Amino acid sequence: MRLSNRLKCIADEVTPCRCVCDIGTDHAHIPIYLVKKNIARRAIASDIKKGPCEAAKNNVISAGLSDKIEIRMGNGFEKIGQNECDTAIIAGLGGNITISIFDADSEKVKNINRIILQPQNAHERVRKYLAENGFETENEKLVFEDGKFYTVMVIHYSGKPLKTDRLNYYIGQKLIENKDVLLEKFLDKEITRLERILAKTENEEYSWLLKEYAKLKERILWETK
Repeated sequence: MRLSNRLKCIADEVTPCRCVCDIGTDHAHIPIYLVKKNIARRAIASDIKKGPCEAAKNNVISAGLSDKIEIRMGNGFEKIGQNECDTAIIAGLGGNITISIFDADSEKVKNINRIILQPQNAHERVRKYLAENGFETENEKLVFEDGKFYTVMVIHYSGKPLKTDRLNYYIGQKLIENKDVLLEKFLDKEITRLERILAKTENEEYSWLLKEYAKLKERILWETK
């Protein structure tokens, strides 16, 4: 199965595991890929809606993997047992929904060794929540698909709330440390977006963010000379 750039970026962050659960699976493309590649021994594809679960089930049957991939309809980790999975994926959901999933089943989430997130929005809220609730970011990458930037985060529970610079809620620290190849282009797009907003209305947060983005871009350009 060939994955899109976004899904492949997520799948690439999954290390060999006993069981992976894909929350908000949609079509079970990632679980099928991971099991076929022998990265995951088995998988659980979960979604809150019947339609995506049916689509996932049909794809799993077509792939001949019904004995290794289960489809479960439920909200977040509702239908996932404690310690049942050592890896979890939560991708394609809104940032606030992602946070609510963590809050609803915090003990299950804390016991998962590796969690890959790809929130669709509210990235700063997700990063702030993770830092304040003892989740450590192991890696973060940008991926570009269909004219849009996506952020893929790899985290685990450390139990130690982390203090970080306010800017790192908007731009993940790992993106800066790793000198992500797409970071400059991402900043260009965000700077343009913020300039358009500020041309129409005043906003203290956006004004501060625009200045910080501009400084970060200047730093990146200086370091690459």
